[in-house]
Amino acid sequence: YLIEAFNQLNLKNAELWISGINDEEQIKKIVKINDKIIFKKRLAHEHDLPGLYNQADIFCLPSFEEGLPNVVCQAMSCGLPIISTEFVSDIVSDNIEGFIIQPGKSKELAEKIKFFYDNPQKTFEMGMNSRNKAENLLSYDKIAERILNFCKNEDNPNKI
Repeated sequence: YLIEAFNQLNLKNAELWISGINDEEQIKKIVKINDKIIFKKRLAHEHDLPGLYNQADIFCLPSFEEGLPNVVCQAMSCGLPIISTEFVSDIVSDNIEGFIIQPGKSKELAEKIKFFYDNPQKTFEMGMNSRNKAENLLSYDKIAERILNFCKNEDNPNKI
């Protein structure tokens, strides 16, 4: 439904990059693929991801079912606003670091993509909010610090 949403918009000077392991031929049987939809091969090393993120304006992961995927945290670290579903609402606040949408709603997804396309200043602001949240809450050091504080807390009913 991401491709369907992107196709509905017919945006000038915009591309949809789909990265990872994808069967492009199978996808073409389901939905129309035009020359603005680019399939990026899976990167050989995870440390190559920032280069890909830094070429993007937004990051979209409209999952139907998901845990908290690392790619969302990585995209936030690179200053990208996020469009995703409720599965990332623990770290992405709707209308702050991006948008939380209902899974499978291509019209809603298209509206959010178009919002970013039409509002570059808001795109930048939400991207900076993402970057700040990633720096302040999502770094390995910050997560380790919160875990240690949780374990040290005398009032913690789960303390061993």
